[in-house]
Parts: sequence; C-alpha cells; structure tokens
Amino acid sequence: MPTNLNGQAPTETSIEDFPLQDLYDFNGATLEDNITLDIAGKAKTITKGNGDTIEISPNFKGTLTNLDTADADTFDFVATGTIQRSENDDGTIDVTYNGLNLVGNPYLNPPDGEGDLGYALVQTRGHFYNTEDPAGTTPSEIFGPLEGNGQILYIVDDFGFFV
Repeated sequence: MPTNLNGQAPTETSIEDFPLQDLYDFNGATLEDNITLDIAGKAKTITKGNGDTIEISPNFKGTLTNLDTADADTFDFVATGTIQRSENDDGTIDVTYNGLNLVGNPYLNPPDGEGDLGYALVQTRGHFYNTEDPAGTTPSEIFGPLEGNGQILYIVDDFGFFV
C-alpha cells in the first residue's frame, strides 16, 4: 500500500545556477540576458483526495543574477505562498496563487501599459489565478491571463531585468 506523504513536513530543496533561458526556451520565448536562478528553502506538494494539489514553500528564498551586466545585477526574492492546481473536466487546470509567489506568464504587460513583454517572470503578492491548458503548443495557448487582487512586481521580461 502506498505511503501517504501529505502528513510529512516540507523537505529542503535547492537549485543553483539554473539558466533562466531554459525556462524561456521551454515557453517558446527569448531572453536576451544571461540570467541564472538560485533557490533554497522547504517545499512540498500536498495531493488532495480529488487529485487537486497544493504546493507550499515555507522559507523559500531565491536570487536572480544577470551575468551580462558589469556588476552581475541581482534580485533577491521570497516565494512563501501557496499554489493550488485543480483539473477541470475539459483537461484545463485552474491555478490559484496566494501570498508571495514567483510566476511566469506570457500575458503580462508592463505597468505603464506600453507594449507587450512577451513571456515575463513576476512576483505576485495577494490572490491571483489563471487557467492553463496542457494541450496547448505555445505559451499563449498553455497559460491564460493572470488575474486577481494584490500587487505584481515585474522582475524579468524578454530583455532581462525589469526592476
């Protein structure tokens, strides 16, 4: 009989020097700067009886580093929120972000409303949601627009650091 891991504490997780371009390549986008991601903290996925999942990440911290700048500009962040995923009958997935989360989405526009960033990485603070379609073949077919209440801090767009 399989062991239920839902009752166990989150485990230590870390990633060092992950090239952000890999994430952008996966999403069919181009990132002009050489940016790396380092993250560390505790993380856990809780699976509910209906198959929905809740991802928790207490004490999850990270750093994005732009290796193309003379001073190797960095951006430190925390992502201690929760992410809940619920599959719909049509195969799409409703995703809800609560608290502080690091989110990538191709529908994000700069705060001044001028132009389209393409695929962007942001930090959300509050309650946001979107719908994902795993059957899509491009980022705009996979990820629905990010909606909700709270603050969005634009961190990285196709051209590098936004902040």
